[in-house]
Amino acid sequence: MANDNIHKNHRQRMRAKFNETGFNGWSDYEILEYMLYNVYRQGDTNPLAHRMLDYSADSIVSLMKNAQDYRMVTDLNGVGETAVLYLRSLKAFVDYYKQQEIKFEPKKLVRENFMEIINIVGFDPGREDILMICTDAFLNVLCISNITEQSGPDYASTSAEKIVKTATMNGARYVLIVHNHPNGNANISYDDVETTMNVDHLLRSVGIELIDHMIVCGKDAISIKVDIIHKKEKQRNEGMDDIVLDFE
Repeated sequence: MANDNIHKNHRQRMRAKFNETGFNGWSDYEILEYMLYNVYRQGDTNPLAHRMLDYSADSIVSLMKNAQDYRMVTDLNGVGETAVLYLRSLKAFVDYYKQQEIKFEPKKLVRENFMEIINIVGFDPGREDILMICTDAFLNVLCISNITEQSGPDYASTSAEKIVKTATMNGARYVLIVHNHPNGNANISYDDVETTMNVDHLLRSVGIELIDHMIVCGKDAISIKVDIIHKKEKQRNEGMDDIVLDFE
């Protein structure tokens, strides 16, 4: 009974602290301990929070990625499927909230906030992904969708059907395609250029314009359509200026 009272008072103190400061100044262990109250209604969740974070290299981000499968259930004593499912649901809810926040408070797509917008969804550091940013006629972001169908450390692919369906279902007027190079190689390949031209033609056939195809490599963003294809076209067609959006 005495231990139950200690845990109860501790939880009350943690909740009072959260009401006063949010998570400002908290350690990752304290945050996870507090969040696990939603799974474990009684008892001390601090030791479990330590084991889960130790297992995940002391990183909340790694922890949430580890929760995408159920290996923690078998690897760590005391971590049940309910806890892992809760973490997965929490990550899915955060992703959903970020998407809805864009619709609630639209952001205009310009170079200055490009990386900020991309980071709303982000990339898996261990593989390539393809993201699509859909905007309206005023470049207000309508959605950011991961359209990857197959991927690995140095490749990613999607389909024409998925590109068109994602753009049209979201009422896009303009589209920006982005994929990452997690291996640190910032070079643009022939396939990257060919894919950009094919997607450009595909979207134009349904009345949607491709703003650009960007490659994100670390903190750098490389433009394929604007900086590569357009420049080559201008060199071949001197005096014929392409109309490029504010994003240029």
